[in-house]
Order: sequence, then C-alpha cells, then structure tokens
Amino acid sequence: RDGYSALIISGGPGTANAPDAPAYDPALFSCGLPVLGICYGMQMLNHHFKGTVEKKGQREDGQEEIDVVTSCPLFAGLDSKQKVLLTHGDTVEEVASGFSTIAKSGALCAGIGCDKRKLYGVQFHPEVDLSVNGMAMLRNFLFGVCGLQGLFTPASREDQCVQQIRERVGKSKVL
Repeated sequence: RDGYSALIISGGPGTANAPDAPAYDPALFSCGLPVLGICYGMQMLNHHFKGTVEKKGQREDGQEEIDVVTSCPLFAGLDSKQKVLLTHGDTVEEVASGFSTIAKSGALCAGIGCDKRKLYGVQFHPEVDLSVNGMAMLRNFLFGVCGLQGLFTPASREDQCVQQIRERVGKSKVL
C-alpha cells in the first residue's frame, strides 16, 4: 500500500480488448485498496475480472441523463437520475462476476461496482463540470468508500515537508 489510500484509474480512447491495450500490474485490483475506474478505467476493471467489453453501433458523446443505483456508496445522497458527460464507443456488455450494474444510460451499462472489494467503475467522467454532481460522487468515493478526511491544504503540506526535513537533517545546515 505504501501510504496510499485509494486508486483512481482513468484512461484514453483505447479499447480494453485491443492486443496493444496498455499493460498494467494485475495487483492493482487485489492490493486491498479501493479503486475507482473512470471511462477506460471501468472497461479495464471489468475486463480484468473476465467481464466483456464490446464496441457498439452507437457512441455516446456529450451530456446524457443516466440512472444510478442510489444504494451504491458512490451515489449516496444523490437522485436516481444524473446528468453526466459520456464519451465512448465501447461499453461493458457482460458485467464481471461479483460485480453489479450501478448505473445505466438507456440500455447501456454506465457503472459497475463490487461493494465487498470496494471496486467501482463508471463509464462517464465525474471530474468534469458537465457531470453535474460529479464532485459529489468523487467525494463519496474518497470520504465515504475510502474513509479519507480531506484535511490536506497547501499550507499543511508545506509544514509537513519542513518537519520531515528537520527530522532527517537534525541540527545540520541545509542549502
């Protein structure tokens, strides 16, 4: 874990099925850390656990309304209808064993989750303004699922660095 509390995996326009798909360490999904896969990250997560990802005849490119499972920790406190940014041509066709569908865009899977292992994937982009409650979803992941507290500030980071340097250097001089 090396001091990490969670992993967020994003990605690009590639496909998880491609022979030249980006390589990754499979331990990402078994190291015990909560994981949130965004867009390609969701496809990679589902593919890793033997679910299927397929190219569909339709693309989703733009702000769409999706249906979310409000009992899922990612969507705690949110309405079941959410406006989000979707930009994809591939989609999760068969959800991996042990996972459930936590969001849908019409007939297409827009999110998967495994509460037991704290592994989640969303096909949309919660990090952008066009995902109206995206920041709330990220807060739910970081604070609700991962148990983080949000105490970091630039000033606290500076104080932490100065303290670490003083502990290491002691009374010696530093240039």
